[in-house]
Order: sequence, then C-alpha cells, then structure tokens
Amino acid sequence: MNEYDYPSMQRFSGFFHTYTGYDIRGRSLFRIIEGMVIGLFNIQNMGLGPIQDLINHTSSAVTKDWKNVWKLGTALIRIEFFQKIYNVIYEVLEMNHEELRWVLKTHLCNYVSD
Repeated sequence: MNEYDYPSMQRFSGFFHTYTGYDIRGRSLFRIIEGMVIGLFNIQNMGLGPIQDLINHTSSAVTKDWKNVWKLGTALIRIEFFQKIYNVIYEVLEMNHEELRWVLKTHLCNYVSD
C-alpha cells in the first residue's frame, strides 16, 4: 500500500476513469482532488450573487431578439438549480472541514479567489 492508496481515492479514481476514460492514480489523482477542493471552496465563498448578476446581464445582453429566442432561452435558466448545487457544496465542505483546512493551509491560500 503506497501513501495514496486509500479507499476514497480508489473510488474517485474509478469514477474518474468511468466518466473520462483516463486512469489517474497516485500523486496526480491527489492533485486533482486538491484542485477540486479549492474550486469548491471558491464557489462557496463566491456565493450566488455573481451567478445571479450573470443571469441578469445575459438576459438583457441582446437588443434585437429574433422571435424572442434569447428571451425564451434565458428564461429557462433557474437560479434554484444553482442554489441546490451551492447547498450541496456547502454541506460537503462542512462535513470535510478538516480536509479543507489542510488543503488551504498547504497551499497557503494561493488559489483562493477574493
């Protein structure tokens, strides 16, 4: 058993292989997981405000809307979907707060967005 041979990493490796076709193990897999943790942390800190702003901006970006295609398309974007995803991210980070703290500490917050 090497230093990266944990059941949780094996599950993630299997998931990654199933959905991407890439067989990633060891330190490479660990780095991908670290990057995901940092990304989730940044999403949590960002909140839903920027997403709502983007939806509002996108909805009003077009001045000539042929057959209301733009308006109808942007009306299908549901902030509730993003809220559900945000809630899941928040729960996962709360359940794994020690791991999150370790990742942020080892990276000295280099990849944390303000």
